[in-house]
Amino acid sequence: MLGLETLARDGAIVERRAVDPNFLSTLCRLQTAAVALLNEALAGGDNPASRCLVERHTLTHDDADNILGEAGAFYALADAIARPLLSRLGLGSATRSQNGGVFIADAHLPNASFHWHMDGHWDGLDELGVSFWIPLRDCGADAPGIAFARVDETRRDEVLRCLPQSANPLPADHTPVFWPTVTDEHVGRFGPIEAPTFAVGDVLIFTNGTLHRTHVGPAMRARRCAMIARYAMRGATRVRHIMSGSAVKASTAA
Repeated sequence: MLGLETLARDGAIVERRAVDPNFLSTLCRLQTAAVALLNEALAGGDNPASRCLVERHTLTHDDADNILGEAGAFYALADAIARPLLSRLGLGSATRSQNGGVFIADAHLPNASFHWHMDGHWDGLDELGVSFWIPLRDCGADAPGIAFARVDETRRDEVLRCLPQSANPLPADHTPVFWPTVTDEHVGRFGPIEAPTFAVGDVLIFTNGTLHRTHVGPAMRARRCAMIARYAMRGATRVRHIMSGSAVKASTAA
């Protein structure tokens, strides 16, 4: 169910067939072009975007704009998908972060999957962030998907305190930090871990305090791309902050 209570309690919402069918061909085009760039890079190509894919397995929003053929096209697509969902969540006033992009996952390439982490490493935990993970192809079976922990957001600080000491705390500048020493066993102590299958058109919604990682398995052979679009709510640090109305008061007073 798409609602703030569900997002606060479970940390994530899987919204099936959430993407307007008119956009599905565009998502598939992004998938095909991003994989082609990665293949070019692995073959020794010198395209700057493809070199970035080898190093970080990501395409910036500018690279995605080039694929789509128009400046600002990536974020226009992200807004077209995410804004209706934000409105249904009562988060229509959220502002978009400028660090979205396209991420490639490959079960058989080094560094092509992410360890357990929170998106607060990018956006900080001093305001509520909501991420929209939008797969560009079917995934979770023959292609890597995403795993996440269903943990009530009120336990976020407890989770951070209880992670192994080698799982460094959030850096002051919010640079990305992943926790390779954090295992499913660690995370599973706080709540169930889910790794659903997704069809193109589905959307995963989660907060900047949701623990998640790339889901890979030995039978996976295909490469998967996913769009990430992130939004922030001024005056709120938790979903429950918004639900209580205190975020509205804080925003009004600012």
